[in-house]
Amino acid sequence: MLNTPATYPVKRLKGGMIAGPPIVSQRDLNGFAWPPSLQARLVGYRVEPRNPWTLGRAAVLQEVHAITEHKCRLALELLRSEPWITFSSLSSSMIP
Repeated sequence: MLNTPATYPVKRLKGGMIAGPPIVSQRDLNGFAWPPSLQARLVGYRVEPRNPWTLGRAAVLQEVHAITEHKCRLALELLRSEPWITFSSLSSSMIP
């Protein structure tokens, strides 16, 4: 499961999971994936853009685009690298 809402903090399970929003902040990204070996592969992973209320609209849209592209690349990489029985991915971002 990838980016599934309301799955943070991730609990141990058979298989893998990357939590989706809400995650309180980027510093809470420790323990957002299971197993730990999966989290180690997620360098630079972002759940949401930085504070959208302090960025301009264009900057928020650029960040949302970059985050969405990164999540899609990650999903494809995971699909190609593991023998999945079931795979679920959801990507969304808040845009004020």
